[in-house]
Amino acid sequence: MNTLATLPVRRGIGPIGDIDAWMEQLFHPLRSDERGAALTPPLDVVEKDDAYDVRVELPGVKQKDVDISLQDGVLTVNARSESRDIEKEDGRVIRRELRSGEFVRSLRFGTAVDDTKAKANFADGILEIHLPKASEAQPKRIAIKAG
Repeated sequence: MNTLATLPVRRGIGPIGDIDAWMEQLFHPLRSDERGAALTPPLDVVEKDDAYDVRVELPGVKQKDVDISLQDGVLTVNARSESRDIEKEDGRVIRRELRSGEFVRSLRFGTAVDDTKAKANFADGILEIHLPKASEAQPKRIAIKAG
């Protein structure tokens, strides 16, 4: 028997219903879709002249459960967090919003990345990835000679 209590969500008809659905996605980006597909973790990407810095939020994930790959200009972060059966351990569940399962995020970069110099750090649920741009992708400075 499922004892998970859910609060009703009011959905309007017409444009208001669409706004409700959009707001739900905006404020709950870690939710999986109804088919149980992988969760999409939020991230920040900062482009510098010589590199990209990516920060991915992976709550409840251990470093050993994170896999990062870079292939053909596409960065993919896969992670898994283990769920625990809180109903058996802690009592009757009346609301469950903490997510667990597989997290997947992929990004395509428009410029070449030097994968041999890529670095990653994981601490406190935040994955930080530094991806230097390939030398041919970095901006070139042109010296101006006096007239």
